Amino acid sequence: MIKPNGRILDATSANRLMWKIKDHPGILFIDVEEELEYQPDRFVDCANTDFSDGYFNTIFFDPPHTWGLKKNDRIFSTPSKKVADEKFNYGRTYPYYCGLDKFQTKTALLGFINKAQVEFKRILNNYGILWVKWSEYSIPIHSIKPFFKDWNLMMELKLKLTPRGKTRSFWLMYMK
Repeated sequence: MIKPNGRILDATSANRLMWKIKDHPGILFIDVEEELEYQPDRFVDCANTDFSDGYFNTIFFDPPHTWGLKKNDRIFSTPSKKVADEKFNYGRTYPYYCGLDKFQTKTALLGFINKAQVEFKRILNNYGILWVKWSEYSIPIHSIKPFFKDWNLMMELKLKLTPRGKTRSFWLMYMK
């Protein structure tokens, strides 16, 4: 294991946008994408890992929220100054990337989410916490909740609409 104290897993780390400390020794960052400003600690598919059963205390999961885009689509480009000034892109200056090109169909994306939650149940310790971030970019929250029916939903935080006013985002906290 690259980080022996890494008992928190960021299962879809991308460019670590939510983290203030982008290389904390207690957080293991994994992803499958190679073209990131912050490389993951390990290139691992979070839906199929080699981690030991019950290894992690906490898992963060921010999967892609839509499907069928290509890397040359507008959403992957460097943000305009206006958008960056609005803090929509967290002030970053590098190209925005969040895996929206990984799945070509809605069925494939939903299948990935389901397969990932099964793997998380295996690698999370008893009473461990799974945080799921979801934006209703293309799929409403009620469409993904059934995948987590065997988890205990402890908290649901609804965030305000995005700056463009089109999407609601959520953080769901589940306990194993």
